[in-house]
Amino acid sequence: MSLLRHRAPALLVAAIALVAVGCSGSSSGTKSKSAPAIAADAKNAAAAAHSVHVSGTAAAQGQAVPVDLHVATNGSTGTVTFGGAQVQIVATGGNLYVRGAQKVLGQFLGSGAEKKIDDHWVQLSTSMPQLAQFAGLVSLPTLVNQYLTPTTTPTKQAVSTVGGQKVVALSGYGADGKGLLSVAASGTAYPVQLQTSVGKVTFADWNAPVTVTVPTDVVPLASLTG
Repeated sequence: MSLLRHRAPALLVAAIALVAVGCSGSSSGTKSKSAPAIAADAKNAAAAAHSVHVSGTAAAQGQAVPVDLHVATNGSTGTVTFGGAQVQIVATGGNLYVRGAQKVLGQFLGSGAEKKIDDHWVQLSTSMPQLAQFAGLVSLPTLVNQYLTPTTTPTKQAVSTVGGQKVVALSGYGADGKGLLSVAASGTAYPVQLQTSVGKVTFADWNAPVTVTVPTDVVPLASLTG
């Protein structure tokens, strides 16, 4: 299967790639806690959540790619914009379905594949090595572990405001440890925003209902790579 040797799937997911306090979260006093305690509260709060709306920019092979995804324990749905084209995403049951990616896939599989895809969905597997970097954006548990774990000892920054919400920022995130995670300063310590050298992602609508519908108009990957 030649697609597995190319970068297209990885570009799509980040092309498509990016969150919760103890089991119940911290309800007060976030500002007065130490940085490691706030980091633990935020990660635990996200881990206990059922869903989150992730929007902003994610990394795709070093590029900043716009994403707008609703990520839930039962799957994910939304869009990612790559190369000026908006790609629809549905992820559930270990499978990733994409629509609107015919031109990107056609660059690797040929014009014949692009014609076959047309406006249909294409099914990929989230276990493909090329998708590992961005798996956190379509899997809530992976998102929590991959993006909300400090890479260096966190340091508490000044209280600020993100989208009208008071937050406490923590440094120590991202590959270089220089990224900032903004955590709600009051109520449950949900993550509000993560900013690293490769982009900025906002987390909102924690625990809102998310409907994930598996596409039926799907072109088998094998038919495009044979």
